[in-house]
Amino acid sequence: MSDKQQSVTVHYGNQRIRMPVDLNETLGSFIEDLVRKADIHEKKIKLFYAGKRLKDNNTPLSKFGLKNHSKILCIKPQKQHLPERETGEKGAQSEEQNPAYSRILGEIQAIDEYISKDLTPIYNTYLHESFDDKQKKDKQKLMAYELLLQQLLKLDGVDVMGSEKLRTKRKGLVAKIQKMLDDVDEISKKHSI
Repeated sequence: MSDKQQSVTVHYGNQRIRMPVDLNETLGSFIEDLVRKADIHEKKIKLFYAGKRLKDNNTPLSKFGLKNHSKILCIKPQKQHLPERETGEKGAQSEEQNPAYSRILGEIQAIDEYISKDLTPIYNTYLHESFDDKQKKDKQKLMAYELLLQQLLKLDGVDVMGSEKLRTKRKGLVAKIQKMLDDVDEISKKHSI
């Protein structure tokens, strides 16, 4: 199979972008092509493959273990907004009575509830069970990582419509997920998974 026929699929938000790829090209070159093809307006993006973040822009894609038809997750960083001042108590009350506010708050709470009820047991199992079966542990790690990254992507797609309260709730949940991802990474490094 020639390099021209090789491709990877990049998951970016709700887009699935099929990218022709030369596995000997560097990560930096691949990112430039991706940004151009997907019309991504972010200066920095994060790429993940098999639960690991792809970081070094000078490393060939093949060194990350990428193969033909690999799937890569692309996340744009959270935008930093300057806090908007509410105009007294009346402004805060009217914001919370807005149906869009309630819908967005519901989305954030649903993600938080899913993490607490469904993902936390998977996460705890990975962190606290023995490492006797390396293959099983590796599957647990990938499952925990993928499910957490999916929730991070969902949060990334939640538009808080300029609401400082919603932004703070979303930011707190992003930090919670990021800590869980960091813990999974730390355990896997300790046990070389």
